[in-house]
Amino acid sequence: MKAGLILPHGKRVSGKSVLFEPYFQNLNFEFCVGVFSVCEGLGTVSHLVLSGDDGSSGARVPPSRWIPALCNAFDPREEHGLKENVDAVKQVRDKMHQDRLGLRADIDWHSFGYAAAFRPGHEAIQTLLKQCAEKVPAETNLLPD
Repeated sequence: MKAGLILPHGKRVSGKSVLFEPYFQNLNFEFCVGVFSVCEGLGTVSHLVLSGDDGSSGARVPPSRWIPALCNAFDPREEHGLKENVDAVKQVRDKMHQDRLGLRADIDWHSFGYAAAFRPGHEAIQTLLKQCAEKVPAETNLLPD
């Protein structure tokens, strides 16, 4: 749903803006948070499977382990830039994540723009979805035409 609002505004197909600019940047941030969560979940599962851990200990898998596992599972030949895109999404997400609330004054809101925030998240989701394209609905704004 967020991509459905972000894409027409970011591409400015009509030549006009579609959304109130601060809302657009907030949507980009929210999209990155969602993408981060999907990537973290799939990366954690991939790491646990590879390490033979069933996850029952409940130990948190840090990004230094789940990001490589995610990339190994979904972009093993590094053809789609998944690592770079996930790193960019993580940077956006970390700017306002709860563990960094004290740094809010240092946020550059332009870093939540279309190119810096949405595009890497969109490309990361596309890389994941392409692995199971037959299960993705025919009409989606998450895969390229």
